[in-house]
Amino acid sequence: MAVLAYYVTFAFFHAGFLFHRSSDPVVYEWSAGQLALVAWLSLGYLVPPLLMRMWRRLGRRRFLLAFTPLVLLLASGYGVLFVRHYFFKVHQFDPYLQVPPEDFPDEARADGEALRILTLGGSTTECGELPAQARYPRVLEAKLREHYPALPLEVLNAGKPGYTSKHSLSIYTTYYHEWQPDVIVVMHAANDIYRSFSPERYSLGRRYNRHYSHYYGSSANGANPPTLMRSLIRRMPGQINKTWYSTLRTKLVDYDLDRYNSLREFDKHLRKLVEVATNDGAAMVFVTQPYLYHGAMSRREEERLFLGYELCRDHGNLWKIRHPSPRSLRTAMDGFNRTTREIARETGSVLADLEPALEKTLESFVDDVHYTEKGSRAVAGFVASTMIAADLLPRVARRRAGAK
Repeated sequence: MAVLAYYVTFAFFHAGFLFHRSSDPVVYEWSAGQLALVAWLSLGYLVPPLLMRMWRRLGRRRFLLAFTPLVLLLASGYGVLFVRHYFFKVHQFDPYLQVPPEDFPDEARADGEALRILTLGGSTTECGELPAQARYPRVLEAKLREHYPALPLEVLNAGKPGYTSKHSLSIYTTYYHEWQPDVIVVMHAANDIYRSFSPERYSLGRRYNRHYSHYYGSSANGANPPTLMRSLIRRMPGQINKTWYSTLRTKLVDYDLDRYNSLREFDKHLRKLVEVATNDGAAMVFVTQPYLYHGAMSRREEERLFLGYELCRDHGNLWKIRHPSPRSLRTAMDGFNRTTREIARETGSVLADLEPALEKTLESFVDDVHYTEKGSRAVAGFVASTMIAADLLPRVARRRAGAK
């Protein structure tokens, strides 16, 4: 009975990977990578006959003795994970902003004559996965200093993962305005877009809230700690999570722009930021956010996508997962970027229309919106060129000199 139960369970698990349809099939509707996964997992069918053969050769006692160390090792490992997960794991988050804002060191304030450029945005501004010298604000500073060698300036990187237009408005009005930045560079879209959804992992409510209070982000683990088993499942390779019974479990939906309720708040937050910042005397630069989505994405490119599957999935369960298609997310990004362009035009701000300029390939992107080092340098180069073409920094310097 144990062998039968094993085969039924494993066959159910293994068959799940046959219910996936690849975008670049080589056999039937499966890609080479999917076939390799299915072939590798099929080794699981050999486990019962191998164990039975060992039983016959070693006998019951020697067989049990041979596997006792392995069983004890697995049990001990699980015990360690159990204790660590439930008694020692701490989910760090800021109680107000989810992710703590950047606290710039004192030396950043030292040169009172330097033009201060403050970059606001999410993880695509912070570029925290890249080496410090390759992050776009750092490269932007280097390029501007190279072009204006006689002009003292500094770029302060205030981007943080998960930060939306509301975060930027909040942290500027309550904190960063004290730094009296001369120029504020803002890039938002993706993080505001996924606030329109309420995935179970990151939110505590099923309905959109215009204050974004339904979306807990990194705070969700503190508000609703995951079980050990759920944490282990989340650590499964992305291809396994995405492809297991994918045609039955998941549904890609071509939502139109109306589904992205947060667009209205996005517009309001950015307009308010312009109002507050310009009253403080800062010049505004808006950057449209680039993305990887395009009409002829390869399987390799699609496998890198996570924003729709992970952050925009609707509340559901293991067998009911709905999330926006890449085409829908492209529609949303275009809509939010269009709003950014309109705000820049109507408020007389400088617009760095980066989205159509950055090549939509894996040479520039590591996933939907995050950059490679090459992509980051291209972003910095484009923003720098736009600021230089607008003669922004010399104008700001002359204005500030005239105000003294």
